[in-house]
Amino acid sequence: MILKTYSRIFTDNLDGTLDVLKKMVGREPDFRVPFQDMEVITIGDFCILAGPADSIKPFLGAVGPVIVDDLAQTQAALEKAGAEIVAPITKVPTGWNIFSRNPDGVTIEWVQWRPDIWERVKNASNNT
Repeated sequence: MILKTYSRIFTDNLDGTLDVLKKMVGREPDFRVPFQDMEVITIGDFCILAGPADSIKPFLGAVGPVIVDDLAQTQAALEKAGAEIVAPITKVPTGWNIFSRNPDGVTIEWVQWRPDIWERVKNASNNT
């Protein structure tokens, strides 16, 4: 089951991006975690991937992230629907992810968060 979807923002100017989004969303980020030489931040319905342009480049073609409750079930459903898994289930700082490519060529990142992160984001969303 899909729990949440995000509009992803890529930036090498985290402070500028985050300042605008804090004012527009009306709260502080739901979480911030380091990832390689980048940072992942969620705030409202935005997921910011901040870092050097060369580090961000591999993620530019993917839609998402789409947060799901069970990544193994999601992978099975994607394969049954004809999607190709282009990156297997991988442990990431927020939990686990996979990347799939639909028959039309669209690449999507699917993420199953650690329970503590999902609770934090769900609580933040309920308090606005």
